Amino acid sequence: WVSPTSAAAAGGSAPPGGGTPKRRYVDYFLTVLDVTPSADLESNTELALAVARGRKRGGTACLREGLTSRALHLYRGGAEVCAAIASAGGPHAAAAGGLGAACRNNASLACARAGDYRGAAAEAVQAGAADPGNAKAE
Repeated sequence: WVSPTSAAAAGGSAPPGGGTPKRRYVDYFLTVLDVTPSADLESNTELALAVARGRKRGGTACLREGLTSRALHLYRGGAEVCAAIASAGGPHAAAAGGLGAACRNNASLACARAGDYRGAAAEAVQAGAADPGNAKAE
């Protein structure tokens, strides 16, 4: 939370005619998960997909706020989780491939916004490898 007195310094702006500046919030989508190791691979895979989705949402929130380095870290983390799920096979492999490709597409965008065009191209190639039918990665 940014206090009203420091909002202008943090990117907030005063409304026309003066008054209290807008407040700016950043949500990093931090989630605490109670993880119970299980012999049931299905429930562990669903939990891992939930973590990957959370990293993707967190990356999107950071990218919206201009925190490209943090967004890139979150997107890449989500893509790595998805790659592990996809390589293991099973009923969630296709969903993990699509989510992993989305994470890599977004990581490509974060790289481009940071001016790292080679990194953006590399992320796009990895998105295509994660989901060969992904039109955004082509």
